[in-house]
Amino acid sequence: MKQLLHQQNIFISRARHQATDFVNLLEEAGGSVYGYSPIETTGVPFAWPVQTAFCPDTVFFSSQHGVQHFCQGLAQQYGISAEAFLAQCKVLAIGPATAKALKAQNVPIDYIAQRHQAHSAIEDWLKQQQASGSSDRPRHILWPCGNRALDQWTTQLEHWGITCHPLVVYHTHPVSMTTGSIPTGNPLGAHPFQAFHWLAFTSPSSVESVFQTFGAPLATQKVAVIGPTTHQFYQATQGHTAQAVASPHSLAGMAQAILAFERQRPSALS
Repeated sequence: MKQLLHQQNIFISRARHQATDFVNLLEEAGGSVYGYSPIETTGVPFAWPVQTAFCPDTVFFSSQHGVQHFCQGLAQQYGISAEAFLAQCKVLAIGPATAKALKAQNVPIDYIAQRHQAHSAIEDWLKQQQASGSSDRPRHILWPCGNRALDQWTTQLEHWGITCHPLVVYHTHPVSMTTGSIPTGNPLGAHPFQAFHWLAFTSPSSVESVFQTFGAPLATQKVAVIGPTTHQFYQATQGHTAQAVASPHSLAGMAQAILAFERQRPSALS
């Protein structure tokens, strides 16, 4: 029996070793996955909240990059460890990968979100607090983020009596790529952009970087996105709807969305 992704090449905008769930699920179905991150991040100095002695009651990390550059900034600029600075705060992580980055810094985590969207993660945590009878409701949430972060979700927190304080700790830049091919972590090396059957994106920045370099996707190429924020950006910039949107919003969820789409194709049903 022919495998579902037989002879299909899939690009994901993340290094292969950082996308093992995605790679394993799709290669088990016969696909060839090529991983490469088309963006890079650089830390930027931040003065607040350290210099103002402001102590948030909660810190929310929505990415591994946020963890990395916030912790590095504390250590390099102020000689403070993340473990010490966050000791008096509730610490929330948007997902397992972000939680892993925090654990590497010896930071205790109070909540790891099951729904990997910012406002949903906060909402679920509040419900958990309420269900447990806790009266320790947050009032000020610090959000270490990048300069391209979308902060529309923070307005929802205002309705719950919570103020979110975005703190830019890194800038995102597109990585220069050779026109016509994508350098990848796959043993086969660089791969022609036009030869990919699927393009899988993990952030709005990766969508922007890839299409700035290679132009719009071909009519024959299918697009998968990790969640609604990336999907909205793709729709706004490319004028199309992605064939697969992850649910849950994770790498495994994106792989499952690709497989679900392929199962509905006439060739898969025959």
